[in-house]
Amino acid sequence: MSAKKIEQKPSPEDRAVSRFSSYWGSLDPDQAGLARFVTIAVEKVGGRGKACEIMGVSPVTLDNYRQGRTQPKALELMKLLAAEAGRISAESDVAIEPIARQLQELKKSSLPSLEGLGDGVVKIPRFDIQASAGSGQLVAAEEADGYFAVDRQWLSRYVSRSATVGVIEASGDSMSPTIRNRDLLLVEVREGATAEEIMRGGIYVLTLDGGLVVKRLQLDRDTLLVLSDNAAYPPIRVGADEVADRVHIHGIVFWTGGALETHR
Repeated sequence: MSAKKIEQKPSPEDRAVSRFSSYWGSLDPDQAGLARFVTIAVEKVGGRGKACEIMGVSPVTLDNYRQGRTQPKALELMKLLAAEAGRISAESDVAIEPIARQLQELKKSSLPSLEGLGDGVVKIPRFDIQASAGSGQLVAAEEADGYFAVDRQWLSRYVSRSATVGVIEASGDSMSPTIRNRDLLLVEVREGATAEEIMRGGIYVLTLDGGLVVKRLQLDRDTLLVLSDNAAYPPIRVGADEVADRVHIHGIVFWTGGALETHR
């Protein structure tokens, strides 16, 4: 009697990697590693539909992530990573180590609430994150890069006692003269903004097409306008059906300041 050959069926993760790996050949190693991680994690959380629900993205957007055409936003990755709950295989862990480390650094950069810190001087954490007043860039440090000390009564002029705040640095000239290159920005961290808040004006820190920027926002019928104070930079128009995929608001700037031009 001849022995029967037992063939092990490929796992859903293996089938997904086989399906999407043909797209990764032209990507750099980091991009390919990210696309592979997303592809595997999608299967581990229950498939395409479940992953779209977890990350808050459309099926088309998710497929672009798996193909490496575009990269997911940090918060979308965090949601996927949390849902996967550490069940990624050892083989995948090696490939996504740089990505996972960046996510952990972003989590460490979560800004503490001022609630319950008492009166007197408040130390606001300053993070090595640059919000570009230009084309957009994001640099995340492992921990707070020092602190910005202010009087609580002064701070209460701008934000509530329970606000979550932090200090980041501006990069570029697109918001000049309001915000200059290397100015410090005090930001009240918040998720999103209502139409009424946008109509009242203000300067927001947001992710636009994957880059962290500081811009004004304006509503024009069914379009969100992303505006620079420097007239040399034209408005960026985002249609209502694109906002969820392209724009994510992280906070609103309530104070800005920096050195005199002669000391820059």
